[in-house]
Amino acid sequence: MMNFEVMRRLVAEAETGTKGMPTAQAALAHWEHDDGTLKHLRYSANAIYTYKQAGVTRILRLTHAGDRSIEHIRAELDFIQYLVSRGIPAMPALPSRSGERVVTLDRWTRFYAAAFELAQGDLYLEVETLSLEQMSAWGRTMAALHLAAQDYQPVIPERRPQWGEVVETLEAWLPTEDELARKALAQMQAWLCSLPTTAEDYGLIHWDLCADNLGWDGEGYHIFDFDDAAYFWYA
Repeated sequence: MMNFEVMRRLVAEAETGTKGMPTAQAALAHWEHDDGTLKHLRYSANAIYTYKQAGVTRILRLTHAGDRSIEHIRAELDFIQYLVSRGIPAMPALPSRSGERVVTLDRWTRFYAAAFELAQGDLYLEVETLSLEQMSAWGRTMAALHLAAQDYQPVIPERRPQWGEVVETLEAWLPTEDELARKALAQMQAWLCSLPTTAEDYGLIHWDLCADNLGWDGEGYHIFDFDDAAYFWYA
């Protein structure tokens, strides 16, 4: 989750309307866009906006530098680009005017901005409303992504986190006096260390392939929001 004070200020900017949002407007200036089309969409781990480019709706994402490094974001976008090249329906990042896919924005704090194609179809699905066909397609989509990931070799030096780094983060969140929870985490970590890490078992996954991060177009899913991608087991 984004730092609350950072989120509060971005929300306050959004409340001023389309003519406001100076931080998001400064970020959007790095991409081709139709004037007056920027709108705020949601705030969670990132600040998400929509805008139009030649009449086509796009996504603008602001990530606070305190939450993600630029190296992690570059590695995320490299993985997405690879998946797209393999026919996986992931939403690619769009190059800025300068050709970069990640732009550093120094305003009242530092953000990393990226723009994406918008997933087609129904977004932010509710699991309770999915049909059997949609549930099955969800599983097939994940399987296709994992099969493609088995051959992924990053072409940039940056990489996404390993599972152990995620566990270290969990450990840091636990109160020191919560011995029971720490013992359970240690047992889980020992079990995970015993699992095989061959290319068929282990690789870069989406990590958050929930209904919130899928768009359903009536025939299949479009995948977005790869910012939690990490190396883990496929199943």
